[in-house]
Amino acid sequence: MDTQKNTASKYFTSIFKKGIHLCYKKCIEPKSIDEDLKRHELILNVILFCSILFLLILDLSVLHNSILRGKYYDGVPFSLFSLIVLIFIGLYLLSRRGFFKISAYIIITIFYLGATYGAYQWGLSLPSALLSYVLIIIISSILINNKFSFFVSSLIVITIAILGVKEVNHQIVAAWKTEPTFIRNIFEYSAFLFLTMTISWLSNREIEKSLQRARKSEQTLKQERDLLEIRIEERTKDLKQIQLEKMSQLYRFAEFGRLSSGLFHDLVKPLTSIALNIDELSSSPNPLVGEAKKYLENAVKVTRRMESFITAVQKQIQTQETESYFSLNAEIEQAIELLGYKAQKLNIRLNFSANKNILTNGNPIKFNQVATNLISNAIDSYDGMENKRSFEINISLKEKNGEAILSVIDHGCGIPNEIADKIFDPFFTTKLAHKGTGLGLSTTKSVVEKDFTGSISLISKVGKGSEFIITIPLVASKKNESKNGA
Repeated sequence: MDTQKNTASKYFTSIFKKGIHLCYKKCIEPKSIDEDLKRHELILNVILFCSILFLLILDLSVLHNSILRGKYYDGVPFSLFSLIVLIFIGLYLLSRRGFFKISAYIIITIFYLGATYGAYQWGLSLPSALLSYVLIIIISSILINNKFSFFVSSLIVITIAILGVKEVNHQIVAAWKTEPTFIRNIFEYSAFLFLTMTISWLSNREIEKSLQRARKSEQTLKQERDLLEIRIEERTKDLKQIQLEKMSQLYRFAEFGRLSSGLFHDLVKPLTSIALNIDELSSSPNPLVGEAKKYLENAVKVTRRMESFITAVQKQIQTQETESYFSLNAEIEQAIELLGYKAQKLNIRLNFSANKNILTNGNPIKFNQVATNLISNAIDSYDGMENKRSFEINISLKEKNGEAILSVIDHGCGIPNEIADKIFDPFFTTKLAHKGTGLGLSTTKSVVEKDFTGSISLISKVGKGSEFIITIPLVASKKNESKNGA
């Protein structure tokens, strides 16, 4: 039962709200575009709409009394009162058609004439007449402007003076009064009306100032919003351009990798063939070969070194997910060999130390890429630096508690604290555009964490250098695991 009552109550409340909203939209809502005119029109529509409702009720009351009392009725004729109602309806329609200023002037004139007629007929001290004069001053200030309100106030004061002097001179006393009007009453009423006008003027002026400040602030905010939109649009264009350049660079790297992988594959075959032929030649019993054996051995070493170098480069551009039981030491040494020329060019010495040969199961290609990235970044940290006390990079590998710990220490420029948290973000780089893409460390972190379930950390000090530490758990060979299981 209570649920039904609540539902019905909500339904009727909703209907009532919709009715009020519809009434406002159709009968009161202003049609002007200008904010000031819209405010004046709204106030006038409310005054006229409420006045019409009030006058209609009074008109019905007049009709009822005229019928009830018949020929003994001595009030305002029903026809005259109905004419007043029609006049207000006409003013309301005039306002709704967009001529609300004309309507405002007419309604102020009607109020003035009505109040003056009441003061003339029933005495200057008639409360309804004085209140009507106050209302006229306030409405003039709100609907028109302060200057018009001052003009209306002056006209009312003159009217009061004329009517008051007439009453004083002729000693006219209305039937509802017990004493005549005095000169002091004229000054009191005039002063009261001027005070009303002054208060209305001050109030209206402050409202206007507040509205001007609000509009100025709104305009300033709009300008700032437009400027912000322009800046955002420009920044978005810049970011898109940077992103496009980065993607273009990555595409070139990918295309180079695709082409060079085949090229390196083709290079390895003839080098292998050359190495085999030199091996065969050096092992020949021909006495002539003996003298050249030393040179042949050197040629074999160089050839093998070139094969090793090409293999290291291939690992940097390969992405296959092959796992094997490999030596961390061997991959680090291969990365050092690959970057040897780059370090030598900057007169940097690469020092590698390991307490033992450490083996683990995983993707050797990806570990090789991790080592290469870290050592390459360490070399780059010396770029542009002079008079350093130590042009060297210390690379160490050790095993502790079933984990391999790789440390790469440089004595380069160091990394400021404010960007230390960003260096692993994709596309973030402190290098020049032609020297870095901002993907090396982010890729390294991803490989360490996802492929080797390890971690990477940084210790750095500006002007002193940096140390990257990688810790990965060692995984036994699957063959060894199967043997142990058997």
